[in-house]
Amino acid sequence: MENSPVALCFYDSNFDSVFFNKRAKEAGFDISALSVSSEGKPFIESVGSEETKRYFRSFIVDFQRDGSHSGRAKYSVDITDSERAKFELKKSRNKIKKLHEIALKLSKADSEERVYDLIV
Repeated sequence: MENSPVALCFYDSNFDSVFFNKRAKEAGFDISALSVSSEGKPFIESVGSEETKRYFRSFIVDFQRDGSHSGRAKYSVDITDSERAKFELKKSRNKIKKLHEIALKLSKADSEERVYDLIV
């Protein structure tokens, strides 16, 4: 589990103790990572500075012992590569769209001067 893309955080209120696995520590999770209210739904979060930012799909579960709240667990899957790929795909699509628009204008140009104006 230490080499997995999963960050695990546990808080046990009975012993006031916190556990972070290696991935959670490397990503920079801290105790505030367990204070998020997700209403039982997965959510995407980013951790770290702009240069070292990692993206996680996280899920928080509260657990009880003997009917009272006794802790919280957070399960976070590293989706950084996927998020970066989505960003690069979006950039590529925007470039292709712009090139297509220019190609349409060039195909409608009625003179060499107009083609020159569009290119320059």
